[in-house]
Amino acid sequence: MNLFLILIFIFLALFGLGVLFFFWFLLDVIIRRHDLPSDKKARQALAQIISQRHPQAKNFYDLGSGRGTVILAIKKHLPHLQVIGVDLSHFRCALAKIKANFLGRKIQIKRGDLFKQDLSDADVVYAFIWYDLLPPLEQKLQQELKPGAIAITNTVHFFDWPLSEKIVFDPKLPGNFGTLFVYVKGSDPV
Repeated sequence: MNLFLILIFIFLALFGLGVLFFFWFLLDVIIRRHDLPSDKKARQALAQIISQRHPQAKNFYDLGSGRGTVILAIKKHLPHLQVIGVDLSHFRCALAKIKANFLGRKIQIKRGDLFKQDLSDADVVYAFIWYDLLPPLEQKLQQELKPGAIAITNTVHFFDWPLSEKIVFDPKLPGNFGTLFVYVKGSDPV
């Protein structure tokens, strides 16, 4: 009988933690806006772009890294890179750290405002963020990135920075969904 009560207690505790986790996640999505991870095709295309266009890159930043999907994939495909994720959400940063520890991947997660992050050492910057954040991000990257650094956006593109390359990684998706936009600091458009 005691074993039965212990099992019921464990089940209720796990169920309670699951409910708490769900509402924490829901509150985070409501307060911090969307959390749409880049899909597998986008992550593969991103790794390929870095390998081909900037193989000597040392630092990769994911601005708005969410739960760490992109940074973990990039670290797996390009283990030589120093991979840094920046996100406002305590919850998402905690999840990314848990996933990284579980997978044994050494990455950095910085909780904070992407606009306050120093990017002067960045070789590659990736952003899959709301389009209304692009004008100030474009200005920040133009001011802070070193010559030759690459900026890559997913689905949305900068307005004034000349495009170096447009890569459609999933032509089945409508519009610019399934598209990466590549920019190189200090280069002419191709």
